[in-house]
Amino acid sequence: MPFIRVSTPKDSFNIYYRTNASSSTTNCAFRPDSERPTILLVAPASFSIDFLNHQFDDPALQRYNLVAFDPPGYGKSECANLKNREQACMIDDWAMAA
Repeated sequence: MPFIRVSTPKDSFNIYYRTNASSSTTNCAFRPDSERPTILLVAPASFSIDFLNHQFDDPALQRYNLVAFDPPGYGKSECANLKNREQACMIDDWAMAA
């Protein structure tokens, strides 16, 4: 399963991600097809990327590089010493606003 290691001054944790690229297998970095635009799919707070399965199966989206990640503390991602899920949701809101 592909993970990205996120490091902060106080901690480090793994974020699980999924792509539709053929190289997105265990121990392989995501290498997008430079000929296709990339779409970052963001699951709503308190959902894992399983919520986005139908986008990965949609034939109309296969002409794009699709990337999705489990928010911290959800799905297969680690939580990284967050006080609670409310704090994780706040971080998700910041990421979506960026």
